[in-house]
Amino acid sequence: MKLTLNIYIALMATGLFFSCKKDKADNINKSSLDVLKTSPSNIRLFNFTDFDADMTINNIPLTAYGIKDGTGAAVIGTGNATQLGLQFFPKEAWKAGAGGSPFILPTSLLDKNGRAEIRLLINTKTIDTIIQNNTLQPKDYYLFRKTAQGKDILSYVVLNREANPPAAAENFKVRILNYQQTQDPLGLTGPVTLTYADGTPVHAKLSNIAPNTASEYVELPYGAYQFKLFLSNGSFIDVEKQMTELPVQPDFQSVKPLPQPQQGVIIPVRTYKPGGAYTMLVSAAAMSYQDKYPDGTGDPVRVDFNMNIYRVVADIEPAVNFSFARVQAANAYPGPGLNFMIDGQRIANGLDFGKNSEYYISTRGAHTVSITDASGKKLAEKSLTLYPYDNYTIWATQKKDGSADIVFAAVSMTSAYYETGYGTPSGVSGTDALRKKPYAWSTRFLNLSPDVPLATFTNDHSLFIHYDFYQNLPFSGACNIKSNTIPDVEPFLSYAMGKRTLGISNPAAVGDGSAEKIRVYESTEGRYPELPGKLLASISPLNVKEKFIANKGLYTSASLEPWAEPGIYTVALIGKTVPGAPEGEKARLMVIKHNK
Repeated sequence: MKLTLNIYIALMATGLFFSCKKDKADNINKSSLDVLKTSPSNIRLFNFTDFDADMTINNIPLTAYGIKDGTGAAVIGTGNATQLGLQFFPKEAWKAGAGGSPFILPTSLLDKNGRAEIRLLINTKTIDTIIQNNTLQPKDYYLFRKTAQGKDILSYVVLNREANPPAAAENFKVRILNYQQTQDPLGLTGPVTLTYADGTPVHAKLSNIAPNTASEYVELPYGAYQFKLFLSNGSFIDVEKQMTELPVQPDFQSVKPLPQPQQGVIIPVRTYKPGGAYTMLVSAAAMSYQDKYPDGTGDPVRVDFNMNIYRVVADIEPAVNFSFARVQAANAYPGPGLNFMIDGQRIANGLDFGKNSEYYISTRGAHTVSITDASGKKLAEKSLTLYPYDNYTIWATQKKDGSADIVFAAVSMTSAYYETGYGTPSGVSGTDALRKKPYAWSTRFLNLSPDVPLATFTNDHSLFIHYDFYQNLPFSGACNIKSNTIPDVEPFLSYAMGKRTLGISNPAAVGDGSAEKIRVYESTEGRYPELPGKLLASISPLNVKEKFIANKGLYTSASLEPWAEPGIYTVALIGKTVPGAPEGEKARLMVIKHNK
């Protein structure tokens, strides 16, 4: 497709001075050593065009201006890059990337008036403008690619970036920039709304954000979130127009007419850190799909589109978290509701059996955790030492003798695991065997029943299998779990979810594993051939689709539902199995979803 240039300049919105007049740049220090030692300016640039770019700042070339291949990528090794430029762009070009390859101009590249004449060469087209550095208000310069009037064009916009951290140190800020293309093949155009994983809107200020506008920032408590973006109209989100976050692509089927519904999009769990500020940036990006499989040999035919998607951009990189951790309460103690306290501060009030609280942000250090009944009588007390970014569930449990106990369960929000069959360890650390599944159903299993010494959880009537690249073995974290004991080896089972990267998979596609029903057995010490043991038939199995899909209203038909939604979960056996146990105290399986 022929590439033309269309420059969109947000003058009134930003108050930023632009000029196409090519003023002669003032002399500035060109020493690479001096430049690198100076402080950064408040000008940050993002390249979301999918093309590598050449850059000149105040008549100083920073890239090689080398030969480009057919995709617009620079051919490395031309030898034309300056010594100064190589300090910033060692690959001789401003490389395009999913994250926009952000570049912050150093102040020593500005002229004496604090201006930067920026000249960009992108796929044979030139953008030439002047940006004024504002020491009080940071600015972001976004370069986009989109389709307009049937042509593939470039555009840019300059917007204010958040300069102030959140008012509360334990919070983060988030906003939406909606700079979508107006001609989208899937019909993903219009106002957008940010929701939690269950489709609940996050905030009125993050709802119905119109095209070519920016929302205000909203403060939220730091933590693990699975935000989703939907096209919206007033108080309603359109569940058939959910936006994808790169690198996942929109669902496109070449045999179906356009536009095509977008729902059930897989979104990763991400920790938004205390002190940070983030932007949900809606824009177009180039997508490539398999159109058909030709007869005989050869590669499939591909078709390319610019489609609206979104990215998460860090406006303020948070400082190192030295202070904050998160805890939540969960009640596995049969009987009336309980109160949970940390250092005398109540974090859950009258929490019923089988229920859990929201997360409470605490601080690093030693703490006293206690639980009381409705009258205020102390039932149990323990010490807990927290470190930054810890995520703990505080479980109230019952011992065999009927007394109350407290069990602390650390929760990993990363979906990371170690490949058990990974060759020979380096002897230095286990990082060479560490793997992560960002789009995963990640679940741990706990036995918190006072009457079951050892419990084994099964995938229907079969043992759960841990899938990795080297070998597939029964998942030990679901086998022979002792009562009121937290497994410390291989605690989380992670099943990668199917995701659409070529437009040929569907929302219900599975990755490396799946589950339909979860059952629990009373087991005995032994190897895998002796497991799982005796089925606890009085305990209803968990229907995975019922318990691990937050809101079925986000799917217009059962065929579009995944077997489970990705997220961080705990499945716990709680309650009594002894004959005659009161109905409200009988054993059951409890599910907690730890991300929001």
